[in-house]
Amino acid sequence: MRLATRYHAPLPASTRPSEMAPILVRAFADVDHRLQTAWDGASAAQRDTRRRDGGWSLREVLEHIALTNEGYLVPMTQLADALVRSPRVAAPWRATFVGKWLVRSLEMTIKMPAPRTIRPGPSPRPQVLEAVIETHHAVCTLVKRTAETDWGSVRMVSPFSRLVRPNFGDAVLAVLRHSERHASQIEALLQELPSAPLRGTMD
Repeated sequence: MRLATRYHAPLPASTRPSEMAPILVRAFADVDHRLQTAWDGASAAQRDTRRRDGGWSLREVLEHIALTNEGYLVPMTQLADALVRSPRVAAPWRATFVGKWLVRSLEMTIKMPAPRTIRPGPSPRPQVLEAVIETHHAVCTLVKRTAETDWGSVRMVSPFSRLVRPNFGDAVLAVLRHSERHASQIEALLQELPSAPLRGTMD
């Protein structure tokens, strides 16, 4: 099953982290705005209504985003610590082969199975949108903290597959594209629900 066309913030393929950092911070702010707009525009019933095909509700999608981001933040924080301690001079960042593959897969319009550890349970946390936004702010803090380092100099182990070893820039883009992917999923979900008209506007 194909998903709705989605929007991804345009990003340069290769540039220095100091130049990439503000672009990424704006992109995370944009996806936060999309998620907040969708949340504010949905009724209480819409937030817990699943897709016709049994797919996740708005709250469940947000819980999935939060779980994914929290999983990434642990190794990303450790990687940021290593980058800050590194004597290497900042160089233009380039995605690894596996990083490109991961990001492109998240940009695709086909459904992808989620690892069991990040599938939302039957009861998403009460302040789930706030949790997602908080994780995005944490990622942005790491991005700004490492803006003068060499993002490609060391790699981390993906929290969801030991075979995937992204560098810092790869991990940031994976978190961003994953959140953008599900922002589009939420927008498409709310458009299909038969409940009261949305109060907000959709991107």
